[in-house]
Amino acid sequence: MPSTIATTEPPAGPPGRTDTRWAAGLATLVALPLTLVLVLLAVRAGGGDPRPAPTPA
Repeated sequence: MPSTIATTEPPAGPPGRTDTRWAAGLATLVALPLTLVLVLLAVRAGGGDPRPAPTPA
């Protein structure tokens, strides 16, 4: 009975190129809500006009 040795096979396709579509999709799923949250926080903080308000005469 031959011994079975676990070997790792290279991924299918041209050498040196891996399938990164899942990483791009994951990055998009993370980036879009994060951007939305940051925009909402910036709007709620309400930077407004940095100049001081005019004093009434």
